[in-house]
Amino acid sequence: MRRKGQAAMEFLMTYGWAILAAIVVIGVLAIYLNPNRITPSATFINPPFNAKNWNVDNSDGAVNLEIANNGAEDVDISAIGIAVDEGATSCTTLNPTTTLLGAGNSAVYSVLCPGMAASGSTFRGDITITFAESGSALSSSRSGQIVDTIIA
Repeated sequence: MRRKGQAAMEFLMTYGWAILAAIVVIGVLAIYLNPNRITPSATFINPPFNAKNWNVDNSDGAVNLEIANNGAEDVDISAIGIAVDEGATSCTTLNPTTTLLGAGNSAVYSVLCPGMAASGSTFRGDITITFAESGSALSSSRSGQIVDTIIA
């Protein structure tokens, strides 16, 4: 009986140290490989729109979107809003500088976001574009998402 106890203790000591070492390595990797630093930069907007380029700039507190109209009709954009997933405020532009966006054309829109998080943080939000097709009195909206790292 004494031999079985000794074998069990040796087993636990040997593999216990190995498990402890593995936990320490995982902890060190978690500290140095912070997942927030490797955030993918992605933006998606439902058709007829497409986000050609974008950035989230903390210096002016704005999300800058280059939006293309891939549809066959000209559209008149009345508002662009971003509901921020992590943060106290929602971002909106009530009067875009370029309201008429021709078919196949693109324009840059700045959406102001007061109270934006610090540079290097991850920005996540839901985009809503409110527009009307040229010559139509009916308003429509398209949604999308943005995930990016905030720059200074």
